[in-house]
Amino acid sequence: MIHPYNLMSSAEVESTMTAEEALPSTKNLAVGSDGMVDQHGDPLPELGARAASVDLDKIISSARRKFSGEHPGSQFFWKVAKWTVTRSFAFQFRSIEVTGEVSTKKDQGTMFVAWHTNGLIDPLVIVLTQPKRFIFGGRHDLITRPVVGWWSRRLGVQPVIRQAELMRGGCTKEEARNLNGQSLLVIANCISSGIPGVLMPEGTSHQQSHLLRLRTGPMRTVIAAAGLAHARGLPLPTIQPVGLHFRVCHRFRTDMWVEYGDPLAVSSDSPSAVDLERMQAGEWIEPGRDAVNSLRDEIRDPLRRLTPDAPDWDTWGAWQITAHLRASSRGSQLNSWRSEVIAAREVRTDLSRLKDADDPDRLRSAARMMGHAKSVHRRLWRQGLDARDITAKGRLKQRTAVERILWLPALVLASISFPLSLLASGLPALLGFVLGNRTDEGLDARASVQLMLTIFTPVIFWPICATLLIMTALTLFFTGVLPLSLTSELDLSWFEWTLVSVVGWLSLFPLFWVCSVLSLWAYDFWMAYRRGVWRSRLAASTGGLKLAAECRRIIELIDSGVLTDDAR
Repeated sequence: MIHPYNLMSSAEVESTMTAEEALPSTKNLAVGSDGMVDQHGDPLPELGARAASVDLDKIISSARRKFSGEHPGSQFFWKVAKWTVTRSFAFQFRSIEVTGEVSTKKDQGTMFVAWHTNGLIDPLVIVLTQPKRFIFGGRHDLITRPVVGWWSRRLGVQPVIRQAELMRGGCTKEEARNLNGQSLLVIANCISSGIPGVLMPEGTSHQQSHLLRLRTGPMRTVIAAAGLAHARGLPLPTIQPVGLHFRVCHRFRTDMWVEYGDPLAVSSDSPSAVDLERMQAGEWIEPGRDAVNSLRDEIRDPLRRLTPDAPDWDTWGAWQITAHLRASSRGSQLNSWRSEVIAAREVRTDLSRLKDADDPDRLRSAARMMGHAKSVHRRLWRQGLDARDITAKGRLKQRTAVERILWLPALVLASISFPLSLLASGLPALLGFVLGNRTDEGLDARASVQLMLTIFTPVIFWPICATLLIMTALTLFFTGVLPLSLTSELDLSWFEWTLVSVVGWLSLFPLFWVCSVLSLWAYDFWMAYRRGVWRSRLAASTGGLKLAAECRRIIELIDSGVLTDDAR
């Protein structure tokens, strides 16, 4: 998986290394956990095999640099990549909802920032929900990998060395400063000219339920972009927080809500004319530390509000349980992933306010309610269920008549699409499943690996499959293996045979697509059927009885007014 980068200021780089000779000279770093921490005492991200191999010469020679504000990538390949990724997302996610995108400034550059729990998918989500072409910064191996690197270079991705590689001796501090500075400058120039950029300020993908400590890379870049825009007489860029909400980020066919926050204005930091001249000539100049830290502090709270901001995932699940039961007690239903997230936030806010109130009895009641809610969440989670499977009275929902027969359309659709979908999409999907579960990048990389296989399926696997099928058909026709040999019925020239073959080859692509969609429907029907079975099994067990009893206690506490000032 490719993680968007963690950039450091010159001072941060200096503080990471006090003795250059104390660092290992090899560029093949240790893979996995080594217990290393940064200067703040936070654990450094573990390195996968790709990140642990730092080929500085190849990185420098592969990077595409332009300091004029023009995008370094190819417009044609951008359109091709966006088309393929858009179709892949339609397969990856069961539902996609986007809100707040109209708040983005259209006539100026924007730096988008978001919390980072789903690897490569996170920046791609933002890219696909915006109309403009983006400029990226990415981990160094993004442009040196086979296949992925070829595409990344044509998309103009700018490579960086993260603190995770630098502190482990992947390169010297001077090499990191030069490489990162050049990448920052390309991104800043693009943003200053109106091209949007996206960076993840936490610096690494993770599986925490809250925001990690923010790095300064995005803030330094957008402040430099503001200085360049000011010098060129262009509108100053903005920085905009984005909430990326996944029901379960590493699962196939999960739900996603993309929530754009309000953009924040960025000051140009008043760089000197000499500095601007040097930057326009291709030299990176660090913006003022006070301006960088101020902008980082300004963006932190708006960004935190767009995350679960929970101490752990059990707590977030308990808030969702409570939100569903409270909505039911009010006579309403949470019918979308977005409404569930918003309702869980309301529970979070009410509990936070309660902590500030001087009411020990309500605090104890709230603690009991959360204890029951966590227990309910864990019981449901172990069975593959969640808060949606509970009724207004706290019982598990009964299987509907539709759920009981969904196995039949699933079987029919799978049978119709099986021959072609197995060849064209089934094998890549199986490969993605295997590689995603075996990746050394962590759980947050699982969906990214699966997505990459889905992205490359139409552009790599389908042409190969179509070619094999056409060649096989021609061989059978010409050798007379088929009951009716077309060679004996039709008197075609080689040119006509070639034309027929090309038409047949092209016609297989929409057929592959239709079969893939049918297979996807079959999968969704089957999972809905399985969900009903899981509910029935849990409801019939002693665990189901305990779950219902705990839900009733939660409802009683909600009705007593533990979360509000008005008792019911």
